[in-house]
Amino acid sequence: MGTESLITDFFNKYTSKEETLSKLPLSMTIDEIWADELNYRKERANVLPLTDASGENYWFVQNSRIIKAGDKLAELARNEAASSIIADSDRIDPSTLVDEAYYSSATEGAAVKLERARSFLASGIGYKTRDEQMLKGTYNALKYTAEHLRDAIDSDMMFELARLLNQYANGGGYRTLEMNIRNASGDVVFAAPSPASIKPMMDNLFKYIADPRIHPIIKSAIAHMYFVAVQPFADGNGRLGRLLSYLILKDAGYDFFGRVAFSSLLLKEKSRYYKAIRTSISPENGGDFTYFAEYYIGMLARSLDGVSEKLQHMSRLEAISAILDPMEDRRAINGAKWMIEESITTITTEQWRSHFGISFETARQDLHKLEGIGFVNKNIIGRKHFYEVW
Repeated sequence: MGTESLITDFFNKYTSKEETLSKLPLSMTIDEIWADELNYRKERANVLPLTDASGENYWFVQNSRIIKAGDKLAELARNEAASSIIADSDRIDPSTLVDEAYYSSATEGAAVKLERARSFLASGIGYKTRDEQMLKGTYNALKYTAEHLRDAIDSDMMFELARLLNQYANGGGYRTLEMNIRNASGDVVFAAPSPASIKPMMDNLFKYIADPRIHPIIKSAIAHMYFVAVQPFADGNGRLGRLLSYLILKDAGYDFFGRVAFSSLLLKEKSRYYKAIRTSISPENGGDFTYFAEYYIGMLARSLDGVSEKLQHMSRLEAISAILDPMEDRRAINGAKWMIEESITTITTEQWRSHFGISFETARQDLHKLEGIGFVNKNIIGRKHFYEVW
């Protein structure tokens, strides 16, 4: 295969410099082809009005995989069946905020179990551990975004989000110290811009976000990646980048993200997510954000697979919550949510008892409540008693 064919092949597959090296014929070196490969990509790229600290523009190629995933999101936004489930476009399901806070924090390493996270945030009590602090801060910041969806995204908003996210007592300005991103071996893989560069870079980001000509799906991915590249705050930049992406999508009318915690998929794909970030900020790849845009937009589309079914499940839970007492019957409501999320179609009293760590009689009473509202139906086969989810 000739050099030109190789360049085209590497463009279509969109491999990084590191991945390209492993696919080269042994008769060639990476230095022979990589500069030409980058030039080939840049000729077909969208140059962004966002620069690194030295003034070099970032860029990305809107390739077929980005277009396919983005069109899938846009098609769902046009889907009347999905839209009808969300009658109020400004509404965000409170339980989704809790779940998004959990998954976003877990992606950053917070070791709090989901059920514990839900009960902890519902209780309103103060945090006792660093992980609970991270969870609480993420939840408070998400609540703020839910209440300020139509506000301008500017430095004041980001300062407040950083303050809430990191539990600052006062203020939350840009970082004042140098910051290096290191790998597991302790080697510096990325030197973040100096503190003096942060304000002008963030001001350019706010202008980019405010530009009505840019498609919001592209904007959400690029803004997230650029935010991570700038590392404007001393802590919490990953969670803040995801919050920023969430704000852009929700403000643009992608209302299903008010009902689906997309960070749940990020947690499952954590290694791919961080690889996309590392590849995009690696100097050897020339400021190319395509790697992240392709992964992130694809992830958003995958997170919404079967969204109509998920939204119908959520509507069903809302109906249950409207009948049962949210305080007195919280366990029954959480149990219904658990069975829906885990696609549990049958359950015994013993399984319920074991899951919640309660007495057999209390478990029987919970299931009796759910039977009373038609969520489950009791069945008996021989000596076996079990409940079917309707």
